[in-house]
Amino acid sequence: MRLLPFALPVVVLMVGVTSPGGLATPRAAAADCQRGHMSATTLTIDGNFYAVVRGEHGRFAVGYSGPPVVGFQQSFRLMRKLGFGGTDAELLHQLVAKQLPGSDFADGSGSSDFFLSCPGTYTATALVRPETGGGITGSRFWLRQGLRPHVTRAFCMPAQWLPVGARLEVTFQVPLTAKAPVFSVDWNADGKPDSLGPFDPGGARFPLVDRCE
Repeated sequence: MRLLPFALPVVVLMVGVTSPGGLATPRAAAADCQRGHMSATTLTIDGNFYAVVRGEHGRFAVGYSGPPVVGFQQSFRLMRKLGFGGTDAELLHQLVAKQLPGSDFADGSGSSDFFLSCPGTYTATALVRPETGGGITGSRFWLRQGLRPHVTRAFCMPAQWLPVGARLEVTFQVPLTAKAPVFSVDWNADGKPDSLGPFDPGGARFPLVDRCE
C-alpha cells in the first residue's frame, strides 16, 4: 500500500506489494481488508486531479492523476484545499495513522486508480489542478467492479470541462450496486454543489469493454 500520495525526488515511499514498474497492486488491498476478501472495486480518476477517498471512521486514501505531485509541501497544500487542517506534522500523522483499510493506489499518466476491497460507503472528492500550459482538459470518474478480465459491473460519467479549483465528487457503494451513482460539481469550491449528473451504466460493449464509450 502506498503510504504517501506523492513522488519524492530520490525515492518513492511504499510498503506492501508493488509491481515491477513501481505501482501498487490490488493484492495488497485485498490482504488489508479486515472484513473479508472480495473482488476489488476500482475508482479511476481521469484528468489533472488531486483526490481523497473517504470511508468509515474518518479513514481516507489520497492520490493524484496527471503530472506527479512531488514532495511533502505540494501534497500538504493540496490536502488543505480539500478540507484537511493542521500543521505539516499533523497532516503527515493523518496520512500514516488514518489510512483507509483495504485500499491501494496506482498512479498513471493521464488517469490513476484507487482499489477498494472492503465493503461500505465511500465518497471520492477530486480537486482540479492547473494544466501544463494553462489549458483545460476533460475530467471524469470511472467505477468498475472486479478486475480485468472479470469485470461484472461498470459505471462512467461524461467528461466535465472544469476550471482549476473546482471539485468533482461522488458517493458510491463497495461492492457496486445496480443503481448508478450520481456525481456533483462544485465549480467555485464553496462547499455547495452547483450541478448534478448520473453515471452511465457500462459501455456499448460492456462487459467486454468496461469503460464507457
